[in-house]
Amino acid sequence: VFSVKAGDKDFIIRLNSDPDKKIEFLKEKWCLEAVAKLSIPSPQVLALGTYQDHHYLIQNKLPGINGSQTDPKIKSRIWNRLGQYASIFHQIEEIEDQAVQEEEFHDDWKARLRYNLEELNEQDSLLTNGIISAQEQENMRFLLKSLAYKSFRSGLIHGDLSPRNVLVDEENIYLLDWGTAVGNIIPHHEIGAMQLNREASGEDMQAFLNGLGIGAVQFESIEREIILLNLLHCLDVYRWAEGWNMDRIKDY
Repeated sequence: VFSVKAGDKDFIIRLNSDPDKKIEFLKEKWCLEAVAKLSIPSPQVLALGTYQDHHYLIQNKLPGINGSQTDPKIKSRIWNRLGQYASIFHQIEEIEDQAVQEEEFHDDWKARLRYNLEELNEQDSLLTNGIISAQEQENMRFLLKSLAYKSFRSGLIHGDLSPRNVLVDEENIYLLDWGTAVGNIIPHHEIGAMQLNREASGEDMQAFLNGLGIGAVQFESIEREIILLNLLHCLDVYRWAEGWNMDRIKDY
């Protein structure tokens, strides 16, 4: 990531040679333009392309400081504003760019649920590696099966909401970095991602939920579903790590 000055203008240039970044940058561009239409303060994408095997994304440089460097009172306001933003962009259901839709927003949580239930069998490496017991596996299977009968709404998920992904100035809180964006269950997946990241304190989470418009009673009504969907996500990550023969598989 480079900060570049040209005359009296400042830019941010992001470069990456990873082939997967081409579609990820395209996804970020689509997300930034979509949320800007909803009046969520965001950087503007000025150019997108490839140069000498490096994919690049050029944005205008925004004013302000990174949210992670602000004092606690400001951080509480950031979490609340992130909740407000999420309540807006969660309503985006249609991904208008076909390439982005096919490559980045093709998630089918019920298909993932079926796959993970099938993997919880007698040959499961979670058992053979001694990571879980047979009883724990049976408990997982029983709990996850209960999700199959649930009906959820889907929408645009940022997936990495945090003060470190915003810039703050006197007037605005700018939302950055849509590289982890997905189409998934709202608001469960957004809240669940925050829980798994463990960056938000109890007060931070409350400020976020207030901004999102979710009170204590409503949160209690979906809390168990969030926990089970987080379990599904963690199993997914484990199966991915196993498929790629990652080191320290027990950590996953």
